[in-house]
Amino acid sequence: MIRFEVVWFAPLAAALLSFGLGAKKVMAQIEYPFSAIYNSETTLEPIAANIFKITNRGESVNAPYELTRLVNISYGNLNINTGVITIDPDPATFGLEDLPFGSITIFVQGEDRLFGTTRGTATLDFQNFVGTVSNTISITGGSGTFGGAIGTLILSENLTLNQIQLLL
Repeated sequence: MIRFEVVWFAPLAAALLSFGLGAKKVMAQIEYPFSAIYNSETTLEPIAANIFKITNRGESVNAPYELTRLVNISYGNLNINTGVITIDPDPATFGLEDLPFGSITIFVQGEDRLFGTTRGTATLDFQNFVGTVSNTISITGGSGTFGGAIGTLILSENLTLNQIQLLL
């Protein structure tokens, strides 16, 4: 198992389209800026040779729209030679069957939530205990204030690795 702490969304550029902040629903496309830093912990759980279930839980003190928490579950394939993990929400991408599709939820207490999926890459430098991540989060819906949300968040992460236990 690999565990590392991560600062999420630093910097984060996003456009959330048509996630009505008012009570009335409209079909207009509106862009809402979103930039936040999440302090989080990510766990890589080995599933098969070089394939991991990736679980990330984070909190922010300054996230817009009070979306101060996130939970992300996805899957990754680690290339041992390069230290690059390919990240995808679909376990079938890595030949895994009968596992749930990954998802990300960005939320606040209550019903206000954004839902989506994460795809991208992470580069881990095990010698220096650091890494970087470049992901695209596709927002596919929401609840509460964010009902009907769609859009894209660009995610950049700087990682500090700790408690490394490779079970490869």
